[in-house]
Amino acid sequence: MFRVSEMVTPNEEESYYVRFSSSGVLEHAAVGHLPYKDGKIIRGAASAKVIDINSLEVKKRVPHELDFWLKGKYRKKKAKSK
Repeated sequence: MFRVSEMVTPNEEESYYVRFSSSGVLEHAAVGHLPYKDGKIIRGAASAKVIDINSLEVKKRVPHELDFWLKGKYRKKKAKSK
């Protein structure tokens, strides 16, 4: 299982959760929204919903994250030191 989070607005964080079987098959995906106020999490205001593993958003995010963590294709190149 892994989680990908990003701030979609200054007051809301969006997290995608995915789970794989031991054989590497995508089994489950969910998205959660975590609202903030004055830089602090609003307790009890988070929401989550299960999303289709065949949705476009999941199909875009999962390969990107796997590639990032397993091969490093999307990593920014470090500047050469002089």
